[in-house]
Amino acid sequence: MKTFVSLIVVSTALSAVTAAHAQTSVGAQNAYRMSSDELGAFQGQYLLDNGATLSVSRKSRRLYSAIEGQPEEELVATSPNAFVTRTGAMEVTFRQAANGNVSGVALRYRN
Repeated sequence: MKTFVSLIVVSTALSAVTAAHAQTSVGAQNAYRMSSDELGAFQGQYLLDNGATLSVSRKSRRLYSAIEGQPEEELVATSPNAFVTRTGAMEVTFRQAANGNVSGVALRYRN
């Protein structure tokens, strides 16, 4: 019985640590779950206001973004059309029509 109780305590502690780490790594934002098809709607190339291009690609069930000359970063959904980089450094919001078509993107860097 003691072994069973110990396993439950360890399992609960590990879950709490994992959840806390995941929450901090995305800037304390709550993750929003999306299907693979929903993520696919955001794939593409987007011209930014400064003339650079943002590339968004899907790998398996994850979305990644890369701005010309910068390393690729994983995006974590925070709402149906908004994401934050895994590091929490940048928010990416897609302009999406009611039919699901994406017409543009806005970036916001976070401190």
